[in-house]
Amino acid sequence: MHTVPSDFSSQPVQTETQLDRLEHEALAEEARLKEAAKDAKAKAKKESKKVKSNFEANSDNPVYIGNAVAVVALSAGLGFGAYRKYAAGELTWKVVGAWTAVVGLFATADFYLSS
Repeated sequence: MHTVPSDFSSQPVQTETQLDRLEHEALAEEARLKEAAKDAKAKAKKESKKVKSNFEANSDNPVYIGNAVAVVALSAGLGFGAYRKYAAGELTWKVVGAWTAVVGLFATADFYLSS
């Protein structure tokens, strides 16, 4: 005859079999996460090579270079303007929405002009 503590039924793990199963599931989950991280790293490396080759292939294309310069300039201008509005306490969702609309119009016009 074995005795068990009075709180035995409220314990999350009551048998060694349950403990073994939980340990096995934890190891399997850890292996799955390692495999997912490895796959994500390989995918990111592949994407970076694709972007690099895309940039090298279009390095002499004036539309591509113009778009890159426009995106950098627009991003810098919007970031600086947003910081100034934030520092002055004037940055609201209306202002953000209006500038988002401006960026959308710019992107649409750029798309049609570049095509």
